[in-house]
Amino acid sequence: CSVDISWVCDTVATTGNSGYETTLRINPVDNTPWIAYQDSSAFELIVAEYVGSGGDCDTTEGGSDAWECTRIDTTASTAYYIDMAFREDGTPFIAYSRGTPPNSTNLYIAEYVGSGGSGCASSEWTCSLIDNTAGSGAYAGITFDIDDNPIISHRDEVGQDLEFSRFVGSGGSCLNTSWDCTTIAGT
Repeated sequence: CSVDISWVCDTVATTGNSGYETTLRINPVDNTPWIAYQDSSAFELIVAEYVGSGGDCDTTEGGSDAWECTRIDTTASTAYYIDMAFREDGTPFIAYSRGTPPNSTNLYIAEYVGSGGSGCASSEWTCSLIDNTAGSGAYAGITFDIDDNPIISHRDEVGQDLEFSRFVGSGGSCLNTSWDCTTIAGT
């Protein structure tokens, strides 16, 4: 930013080893940037939301008060293969894996719920296991179908398979039966 003054640069976080497995998305409702990333010194999933001023990243993560930082999942060996997407209403979802790559990861999803969440370090989020097949969740990509339900593509590192998981509500084939898991291609 010191070279090109047409850019505005901000240090979002400096605590630990911030900024691994980074994904940046723009909330479609209020046009604000969000960054999901891993603190690789603690292997934790963190999200930073741009708020302009009054945020807590300066006090919690050693960065800027223009950002609000939340440690979503603080389970050991968390936050690999992170991707984030927003529903049409602006609700963020994060697909990620928990475990040690490449053979011990499991596919998870974090959904922002505001309050009353479960399975996460923050009660503003709900974290759920989707697939516990050894090696699942690698290189996750998340988006939404026409009905605004989350769908995730990912790789099973052990089976070397391309997989597709979609939220169906109930009766699915994944360990979490709210999801249907399909192997698209593999060895």
